[in-house]
Amino acid sequence: VKAKLRMNDKRCYTGQVYYERKGYNTWLMKFIVVRDIDAFVKYISTKYPKFEEDQTIRFTFLDPVDGYVELVLENRDQVISQGWSIEPHVEPLRLMKRDIDLYGSHDIKLPPSCLLSVWTESSNPKRRFSHPLPLSGIDSNTRKIYIHRYLETSSTSEITSLEPEQQIRNIKHEDGATPNTDTDRSHIDTSQMIKCIELVMEKNHAKLCRLFKGSLKTLTDELLEAGIIPRHVQTNPTDDTIINCFLSGFVFKDDLEEIEEYCVKFFNAFYEIGGQFVDAANKIKK
Repeated sequence: VKAKLRMNDKRCYTGQVYYERKGYNTWLMKFIVVRDIDAFVKYISTKYPKFEEDQTIRFTFLDPVDGYVELVLENRDQVISQGWSIEPHVEPLRLMKRDIDLYGSHDIKLPPSCLLSVWTESSNPKRRFSHPLPLSGIDSNTRKIYIHRYLETSSTSEITSLEPEQQIRNIKHEDGATPNTDTDRSHIDTSQMIKCIELVMEKNHAKLCRLFKGSLKTLTDELLEAGIIPRHVQTNPTDDTIINCFLSGFVFKDDLEEIEEYCVKFFNAFYEIGGQFVDAANKIKK
Protein backbone atom coordinates (compact mmCIF):
# COMPACT_ATOMS: atom_id res chain seq x y z
CA VAL A 1 0.00 0.00 0.00
CA LYS A 2 1.39 3.40 -0.94
CA ALA A 3 2.16 5.65 2.00
CA LYS A 4 0.94 9.23 1.72
CA LEU A 5 3.76 11.69 1.15
CA ARG A 6 4.08 14.46 3.69
CA MET A 7 5.86 17.70 2.89
CA ASN A 8 8.00 17.42 6.04
CA ASP A 9 8.85 13.73 5.48
CA LYS A 10 12.66 13.46 5.67
CA ARG A 11 12.59 10.70 3.05
CA CYS A 12 10.97 13.03 0.52
CA TYR A 13 12.76 14.62 -2.41
CA THR A 14 11.59 17.38 -4.72
CA GLY A 15 11.81 17.31 -8.50
CA GLN A 16 11.47 20.59 -10.35
CA VAL A 17 11.16 21.26 -14.09
CA TYR A 18 12.62 24.45 -15.54
CA TYR A 19 12.87 25.79 -19.08
CA GLU A 20 15.62 27.99 -20.41
CA ARG A 21 14.96 29.71 -23.73
CA LYS A 22 17.93 29.12 -26.04
CA GLY A 23 16.60 30.70 -29.23
CA TYR A 24 13.61 30.97 -31.54
CA ASN A 25 11.28 28.03 -30.71
CA THR A 26 14.18 26.33 -28.90
CA TRP A 27 14.35 25.50 -25.18
CA LEU A 28 16.48 23.55 -22.76
CA MET A 29 14.32 21.60 -20.31
CA LYS A 30 15.96 20.87 -16.96
CA PHE A 31 14.65 18.35 -14.46
CA ILE A 32 16.43 18.99 -11.16
CA VAL A 33 16.08 16.95 -7.95
CA VAL A 34 17.06 18.13 -4.46
CA ARG A 35 16.26 17.47 -0.82
CA ASP A 36 16.46 21.04 0.52
CA ILE A 37 14.01 22.77 -1.80
CA ASP A 38 14.11 26.13 0.03
CA ALA A 39 17.87 26.51 -0.38
CA PHE A 40 17.61 25.40 -4.00
CA VAL A 41 14.86 27.90 -4.88
CA LYS A 42 16.96 30.70 -3.40
CA TYR A 43 19.93 29.53 -5.48
CA ILE A 44 17.89 29.42 -8.71
CA SER A 45 16.20 32.79 -8.18
CA THR A 46 19.60 34.41 -7.61
CA LYS A 47 21.67 32.69 -10.29
CA TYR A 48 19.04 32.03 -12.97
CA PRO A 49 16.21 34.58 -12.51
CA LYS A 50 14.92 34.10 -16.08
CA PHE A 51 14.39 30.36 -15.77
CA GLU A 52 10.75 29.48 -16.42
CA GLU A 53 9.44 27.33 -13.58
CA ASP A 54 7.14 24.46 -14.51
CA GLN A 55 6.03 21.23 -12.79
CA THR A 56 7.02 20.27 -9.24
CA ILE A 57 6.79 16.75 -7.81
CA ARG A 58 7.39 15.24 -4.37
CA PHE A 59 8.48 11.63 -4.07
CA THR A 60 10.41 8.95 -2.20
CA PHE A 61 12.79 6.44 -3.75
CA LEU A 62 11.61 2.84 -4.08
CA ASP A 63 15.15 1.73 -3.17
CA PRO A 64 16.31 3.71 -0.10
CA VAL A 65 19.97 2.82 -0.72
CA ASP A 66 20.62 2.65 -4.47
CA GLY A 67 17.55 4.54 -5.56
CA TYR A 68 17.07 6.53 -8.74
CA VAL A 69 14.49 8.62 -10.58
CA GLU A 70 14.22 8.33 -14.35
CA LEU A 71 12.29 10.20 -17.04
CA VAL A 72 11.22 7.54 -19.52
CA LEU A 73 11.26 8.57 -23.17
CA GLU A 74 8.44 6.86 -25.05
CA ASN A 75 6.53 7.27 -28.30
CA ARG A 76 9.01 9.53 -30.05
CA ASP A 77 6.98 9.11 -33.24
CA GLN A 78 4.22 11.12 -31.57
CA VAL A 79 6.67 13.97 -31.08
CA ILE A 80 7.64 13.93 -34.75
CA SER A 81 3.99 13.75 -35.84
CA GLN A 82 3.36 17.02 -33.99
CA GLY A 83 6.17 18.72 -35.88
CA TRP A 84 8.44 18.98 -32.84
CA SER A 85 11.76 17.46 -31.76
CA ILE A 86 13.16 16.40 -28.40
CA GLU A 87 16.69 15.22 -27.72
CA PRO A 88 18.08 14.02 -24.38
CA HIS A 89 21.60 15.13 -23.55
CA VAL A 90 22.32 11.74 -21.94
CA GLU A 91 20.48 8.43 -21.85
CA PRO A 92 18.95 7.17 -19.75
CA LEU A 93 17.56 10.35 -18.22
CA ARG A 94 18.31 9.07 -14.73
CA LEU A 95 19.41 10.70 -11.49
CA MET A 96 20.89 8.59 -8.68
CA LYS A 97 19.94 9.11 -5.04
CA ARG A 98 23.57 9.04 -3.94
CA ASP A 99 24.42 11.93 -6.31
CA ILE A 100 21.42 13.95 -5.18
CA ASP A 101 22.42 13.52 -1.53
CA LEU A 102 25.87 14.98 -2.28
CA TYR A 103 24.46 18.32 -3.47
CA GLY A 104 25.39 21.07 -1.04
CA SER A 105 28.64 19.49 0.13
CA HIS A 106 31.94 21.35 -0.25
CA ASP A 107 32.74 19.79 -3.62
CA ILE A 108 29.25 19.66 -5.19
CA LYS A 109 27.89 23.11 -5.88
CA LEU A 110 25.44 22.27 -8.70
CA PRO A 111 22.36 20.08 -8.22
CA PRO A 112 22.11 16.97 -10.42
CA SER A 113 19.84 17.41 -13.42
CA CYS A 114 18.50 15.75 -16.56
CA LEU A 115 18.69 17.90 -19.68
CA LEU A 116 16.41 17.68 -22.69
CA SER A 117 16.44 19.96 -25.74
CA VAL A 118 13.03 20.85 -27.18
CA TRP A 119 12.59 22.65 -30.50
CA THR A 120 10.73 22.86 -33.78
CA GLU A 121 11.90 23.73 -37.28
CA SER A 122 8.81 22.36 -38.99
CA SER A 123 6.88 24.49 -41.47
CA ASN A 124 3.59 23.37 -39.91
CA PRO A 125 4.07 22.27 -36.28
CA LYS A 126 1.28 21.81 -33.78
CA ARG A 127 0.77 25.15 -32.07
CA ARG A 128 0.71 23.66 -28.58
CA PHE A 129 3.13 20.81 -27.97
CA SER A 130 2.58 18.38 -25.10
CA HIS A 131 4.36 15.08 -24.51
CA PRO A 132 4.34 12.83 -21.41
CA LEU A 133 7.45 11.51 -19.66
CA PRO A 134 6.58 8.64 -17.28
CA LEU A 135 8.56 8.48 -14.04
CA SER A 136 10.22 5.31 -12.78
CA GLY A 137 12.15 4.33 -9.65
CA ILE A 138 10.03 6.40 -7.27
CA ASP A 139 6.86 6.39 -5.18
CA SER A 140 4.85 9.52 -5.94
CA ASN A 141 1.34 10.79 -6.44
CA THR A 142 2.62 12.05 -9.81
CA ARG A 143 3.19 9.33 -12.40
CA LYS A 144 4.19 11.50 -15.35
CA ILE A 145 5.53 14.93 -16.07
CA TYR A 146 4.77 16.67 -19.35
CA ILE A 147 6.80 18.69 -21.78
CA HIS A 148 4.66 21.76 -22.50
CA ARG A 149 5.62 24.32 -25.14
CA TYR A 150 3.74 26.87 -27.22
CA LEU A 151 4.82 27.77 -30.74
CA GLU A 152 6.44 31.17 -30.98
CA THR A 153 5.79 33.49 -33.90
CA SER A 154 8.13 36.24 -35.02
CA SER A 155 6.11 38.78 -33.02
CA THR A 156 5.78 36.71 -29.84
CA SER A 157 9.48 35.78 -29.82
CA GLU A 158 10.36 39.46 -29.48
CA ILE A 159 8.51 39.70 -26.17
CA THR A 160 8.89 36.17 -24.75
CA SER A 161 11.90 37.13 -22.64
CA LEU A 162 10.04 40.05 -21.04
CA GLU A 163 8.01 39.94 -17.85
CA PRO A 164 4.21 40.02 -18.36
CA GLU A 165 3.99 43.67 -17.24
CA GLN A 166 6.59 44.65 -19.83
CA GLN A 167 4.81 42.61 -22.50
CA ILE A 168 1.57 44.51 -21.97
CA ARG A 169 3.34 47.89 -21.91
CA ASN A 170 5.06 47.07 -25.19
CA ILE A 171 1.85 46.33 -27.10
CA LYS A 172 1.73 48.67 -30.09
CA HIS A 173 -1.09 50.38 -31.84
CA GLU A 174 -2.12 48.99 -35.19
CA ASP A 175 -0.45 52.04 -36.76
CA GLY A 176 2.89 51.15 -35.11
CA ALA A 177 2.83 53.69 -32.27
CA THR A 178 3.32 52.68 -28.66
CA PRO A 179 0.70 53.88 -26.12
CA ASN A 180 2.13 56.53 -23.78
CA THR A 181 -0.38 56.17 -20.96
CA ASP A 182 -2.65 53.56 -19.46
CA THR A 183 -5.67 55.54 -20.69
CA ASP A 184 -4.55 55.58 -24.33
CA ARG A 185 -6.56 52.66 -25.71
CA SER A 186 -7.30 53.77 -29.24
CA HIS A 187 -6.34 51.39 -32.02
CA ILE A 188 -4.66 48.86 -29.70
CA ASP A 189 -3.54 45.85 -31.69
CA THR A 190 -5.84 43.19 -30.19
CA SER A 191 -3.93 40.34 -31.84
CA GLN A 192 -0.83 41.29 -29.86
CA MET A 193 -2.97 41.61 -26.73
CA ILE A 194 -4.22 38.04 -27.19
CA LYS A 195 -0.66 36.79 -27.76
CA CYS A 196 0.40 38.41 -24.49
CA ILE A 197 -2.47 36.70 -22.67
CA GLU A 198 -1.38 33.37 -24.15
CA LEU A 199 2.19 33.96 -22.98
CA VAL A 200 1.05 34.84 -19.46
CA MET A 201 -1.06 31.66 -19.31
CA GLU A 202 1.89 29.62 -20.57
CA LYS A 203 4.17 31.14 -17.94
CA ASN A 204 1.70 30.15 -15.20
CA HIS A 205 0.60 26.83 -16.75
CA ALA A 206 2.12 24.51 -14.13
CA LYS A 207 0.89 26.59 -11.19
CA LEU A 208 -2.65 26.67 -12.58
CA CYS A 209 -2.64 22.90 -13.10
CA ARG A 210 -1.64 22.36 -9.47
CA LEU A 211 -4.37 24.75 -8.35
CA PHE A 212 -7.07 23.10 -10.47
CA LYS A 213 -6.44 19.52 -9.32
CA GLY A 214 -8.28 19.75 -6.01
CA SER A 215 -11.23 21.79 -7.27
CA LEU A 216 -12.02 20.60 -10.79
CA LYS A 217 -15.73 20.01 -10.15
CA THR A 218 -16.34 23.41 -8.54
CA LEU A 219 -14.21 25.21 -11.12
CA THR A 220 -15.88 23.61 -14.13
CA ASP A 221 -19.34 24.34 -12.71
CA GLU A 222 -18.44 28.03 -12.50
CA LEU A 223 -16.78 28.11 -15.93
CA LEU A 224 -19.75 26.34 -17.58
CA GLU A 225 -22.12 28.92 -16.11
CA ALA A 226 -19.82 31.70 -17.37
CA GLY A 227 -19.78 30.22 -20.89
CA ILE A 228 -16.03 29.54 -20.89
CA ILE A 229 -16.26 25.75 -21.31
CA PRO A 230 -18.82 23.49 -23.03
CA ARG A 231 -20.85 20.78 -21.30
CA HIS A 232 -18.64 17.87 -22.40
CA VAL A 233 -15.57 19.46 -20.79
CA GLN A 234 -17.47 20.00 -17.55
CA THR A 235 -18.47 16.32 -17.58
CA ASN A 236 -14.93 15.05 -18.13
CA PRO A 237 -12.55 17.89 -17.22
CA THR A 238 -8.75 18.01 -17.25
CA ASP A 239 -6.39 20.87 -16.41
CA ASP A 240 -5.28 21.23 -20.02
CA THR A 241 -8.76 21.18 -21.56
CA ILE A 242 -9.87 23.98 -19.24
CA ILE A 243 -6.91 26.17 -20.19
CA ASN A 244 -7.28 25.31 -23.89
CA CYS A 245 -10.99 26.17 -23.83
CA PHE A 246 -10.23 29.56 -22.29
CA LEU A 247 -7.55 30.35 -24.89
CA SER A 248 -9.62 29.08 -27.83
CA GLY A 249 -12.35 31.53 -26.82
CA PHE A 250 -10.23 34.39 -28.17
CA VAL A 251 -10.38 33.09 -31.75
CA PHE A 252 -13.43 35.11 -32.75
CA LYS A 253 -12.77 38.13 -30.52
CA ASP A 254 -11.24 41.11 -32.30
CA ASP A 255 -12.63 43.89 -30.12
CA LEU A 256 -10.82 45.08 -26.98
CA GLU A 257 -14.01 45.28 -24.92
CA GLU A 258 -14.95 41.72 -25.90
CA ILE A 259 -11.52 40.49 -24.82
CA GLU A 260 -11.77 42.29 -21.48
CA GLU A 261 -15.30 41.03 -20.80
CA TYR A 262 -14.23 37.46 -21.61
CA CYS A 263 -11.25 37.66 -19.23
CA VAL A 264 -13.47 39.13 -16.49
CA LYS A 265 -15.85 36.15 -16.81
CA PHE A 266 -12.92 33.75 -16.47
CA PHE A 267 -11.52 35.42 -13.35
CA ASN A 268 -14.94 35.92 -11.77
CA ALA A 269 -15.18 32.12 -11.65
CA PHE A 270 -11.99 32.14 -9.57
CA TYR A 271 -13.42 34.76 -7.20
CA GLU A 272 -16.58 32.70 -6.73
CA ILE A 273 -14.49 29.74 -5.54
CA GLY A 274 -12.36 31.88 -3.22
CA GLY A 275 -9.22 30.91 -1.32
CA GLN A 276 -6.09 30.42 -3.41
CA PHE A 277 -8.12 30.99 -6.60
CA VAL A 278 -8.46 34.65 -5.59
CA ASP A 279 -4.69 34.96 -5.21
CA ALA A 280 -4.18 33.28 -8.60
CA ALA A 281 -6.68 35.59 -10.32
CA ASN A 282 -5.09 38.72 -8.84
CA LYS A 283 -1.59 37.56 -9.80
CA ILE A 284 -2.44 36.69 -13.41
CA LYS A 285 -4.59 39.80 -13.96
CA LYS A 286 -1.55 41.98 -13.30
